[in-house]
Amino acid sequence: MNKKLTIIGSLILLVIVVIFIVYDTEPATEIEVENTEPETTEQPQYLSETREVESPITTKITLFADSYSQQIESLPPIRSLDQISKEEPGVWDSYKWLFDEQIQEYGNIAARFLLGEYVTDIKKFDVDLDGNDETILSICGTGGNHCPHRIIIIKENKIIFSVSPTVVLSINDSKNGDGFYIHWVPWGLEQEGTIWDVGLCCPPGYMKTRFIYKDGEFKPISEQEVLYSSVESTDLTPVFTDEAENSSTYPIKTVLSGKIHK
Repeated sequence: MNKKLTIIGSLILLVIVVIFIVYDTEPATEIEVENTEPETTEQPQYLSETREVESPITTKITLFADSYSQQIESLPPIRSLDQISKEEPGVWDSYKWLFDEQIQEYGNIAARFLLGEYVTDIKKFDVDLDGNDETILSICGTGGNHCPHRIIIIKENKIIFSVSPTVVLSINDSKNGDGFYIHWVPWGLEQEGTIWDVGLCCPPGYMKTRFIYKDGEFKPISEQEVLYSSVESTDLTPVFTDEAENSSTYPIKTVLSGKIHK
């Protein structure tokens, strides 16, 4: 009896061993897991900034005296659109969309200059120390480009100052009511061989001429050259400075008037 039990037990043990060996040698089933993470491509980081670099102030004035006028003139009369349309029907038909926009945005002041010119900007600030704002009007010739073509200052419906060099950018507030700054771009044959010897599309900067109000007129007293400086970097790894542990800058190169300064 004991011998039979021993044989049976051995057989059972043998079956268990065989089952274990067979199971252990079967190749494992691979489970495919779908990757739901979006594919990313590392892009180099880029830092770019344009700054303005001013030269020292000089009393040498390069803005030509014949490019501005202080002759007192009356403003052109206000006319209706019907009157304007009859002056030059061809121009009216071609630019009617512009003239409609002008009247909607600027009203009667625009109606004084259409058809031949149109308004591009209006500013108001004091220029003659009387405490009252004058109107600074930027004007462009109809169909022209590189606007504005001239800028006028209006006081009590009179033109008291006008400027129209080849490229005039703006007349800006002096912040103290005494005069203004004219921003303009030198251009023409006299600029050959200088940094200004470029197309009107992309000047390297501009000139800033300071006018003050003295003895009943506007007088130029100083000038600065302002150049555009392009600060660029493709390496945005911080470089810590000595001033403070958390203070950092980035390696940059500065492109100024076509030259690279590190």
